[in-house]
Amino acid sequence: MKSGRPLMINAAVAGAILVLAGCAHNQPIQASVPDPVLSAAGQNFLFQAQQEAANERDLAVIARNKSANKNIKTYADMVIKDDIESLQKLSQLAQKYKLKQPAAPAEDSKDVTQLKRSSRRTLDKEFLKLTVQDEGQLAGMLKGEASSPADPDVRDYANNLMPVVETELKKAQELQSPVKNRHAKSSTF
Repeated sequence: MKSGRPLMINAAVAGAILVLAGCAHNQPIQASVPDPVLSAAGQNFLFQAQQEAANERDLAVIARNKSANKNIKTYADMVIKDDIESLQKLSQLAQKYKLKQPAAPAEDSKDVTQLKRSSRRTLDKEFLKLTVQDEGQLAGMLKGEASSPADPDVRDYANNLMPVVETELKKAQELQSPVKNRHAKSSTF
């Protein structure tokens, strides 16, 4: 009977080892998942979109602060809000793809400098002209990316931003007409 006891202990130890090994075997294996990759064209688009949004926001801040026209101020507030949201989404995409955030430019863009130098009399007209140009360029960029199969996240960003840009462009064009007419009438006297 004494000889059977070590055999039972060995069997119990072996069973415990098998149970522990089975538990360890059921642990999920964590594989190394590569970071998501963005094409060079996608990276370039995100960089350009970031520059455009920051420039438009800066123009809108100047217009909101310097314009005497309530409609221009309201429009500028809308552009600022939209561009801040756009910049946040771009920042999230940059983080997802581990892209370096571009440093803020040391100096203002040519458009921002031009608008800062505008007189109150020409500010509204200049702001709308610059905004229509910028929104038109951005709409073209978005249309190009909206159908790109290479980068689904960039494509989704472009498709989501397109209606916002089209609304801003249309509103700027609507505001341009009264501003043009008002300046034309006041310059004839």
